Amino acid sequence: MNKGLDRLLSTWGMAAADPTDVQAEAPDLQALHDDLAAAAALATDWREQVMLHFRPGLVALLQGETRSQALPAFQRMQTLAEAIPDKALTALSLVALAVTYDTIGQRLASQAAAQRAERFAAVQGEARLVALALNAQAQFYKETGENAPALALFQRMQAIAVATGDAALQMGSYIGFGRTLPMTEAASATDYYQQAIGLAMQRGDSGSLALCYNNLADWQIYAGAYPESIGLREQSLDLSRRSADAIGVARALLGMAKAETLLGHYPRAWELLRQGLPLVLRAEDVEGELHCNLNLAHLYALDGDVPRACDYYQRTLEKSLAAPDATCARFAREALAQLAHGDLPRPGIMPQLGPGGAGAYLYPTGDRNWSGLWLFWPGV
Repeated sequence: MNKGLDRLLSTWGMAAADPTDVQAEAPDLQALHDDLAAAAALATDWREQVMLHFRPGLVALLQGETRSQALPAFQRMQTLAEAIPDKALTALSLVALAVTYDTIGQRLASQAAAQRAERFAAVQGEARLVALALNAQAQFYKETGENAPALALFQRMQAIAVATGDAALQMGSYIGFGRTLPMTEAASATDYYQQAIGLAMQRGDSGSLALCYNNLADWQIYAGAYPESIGLREQSLDLSRRSADAIGVARALLGMAKAETLLGHYPRAWELLRQGLPLVLRAEDVEGELHCNLNLAHLYALDGDVPRACDYYQRTLEKSLAAPDATCARFAREALAQLAHGDLPRPGIMPQLGPGGAGAYLYPTGDRNWSGLWLFWPGV
């Protein structure tokens, strides 16, 4: 690698590592991506070439260039890793593909890639990669509404973290528990997030810290603490902007819009949605798009624009069934039925009792999954 690339990598590491540095500027991700892509083309060592496809793919994920740049980079990485052959690098490429497919709403492909990754990583004794593959599989079950298998996978991930003394994996498992526990266990979920926040601060991990603030904000919403929720999302927004995390910025804006809607601050909610929707569409962040559509549909229904509300609920239903996303699909289907009966739908951004009986709640959270891919960035 040339010295310019070394400097750029060093600059990126400093910009991303210290969440307390309020003077830090967002890194030039396009320059980083282009330098890494150029280095990949010149690399003569096959394993280094594989990793030089992984790194620009990871940068592209951060930029929100998910399908256009990240997906082909990880696909090239997989092809090269299989050609060497190198099972550990193949497993890493498959975990990266699982994360990418999940983002763009191809969750069956994501699950298949994550399961293959687990098998390859287990054969090589790569405990950290096994854990990340389990994390990706748990994400699939969480979004299909199967929380029991999701929790079991996060528990296996935590066991690996404890056995290996891996603080980063421990943090990831805490985030997983916080995302998956039901509303009846809100205190436990909040405690898991507080533990994850503590570890993120110790590690200087601004990306995970932004994610924790974003996700914890939803629990504040469900407690009716809307101003506190907005405060957490503002912190997430600031950290995401400074690390140039496009999806992080979008999710923070959409989460703030959710709280403003519930406060009855509709002009502010519209303003935030107008900022957030183009970002999730550009990044092809299907999860973010679903939650944005639910919020927009509710606002249109409040305005009496039933045709447009129906349109957004129908878009949500179709995309959530395709993804799949069980909770968003249910909210959209019920909202359309309520509109058909001339009723105003409940907000698709609030909890409701699920079909499992007492304590079985369904709610579209808008939270983010922790991928752990940055653990394989040089120097981490």
